[in-house]
Amino acid sequence: MLRRRHNLDASQEFLLSGWTENYPVLHDLYHAKERFYTLWGTSDILG
Repeated sequence: MLRRRHNLDASQEFLLSGWTENYPVLHDLYHAKERFYTLWGTSDILG
């Protein structure tokens, strides 16, 4: 859960998908974290 999706290997991706499919709250939290990091990585938010 601490790693970014693009840093996961195949087995980690499989485990993550199982967890997020079975626990909707975990799914929402993980994707919120990913969206936050995407926003944080954007160099020019306001244009």
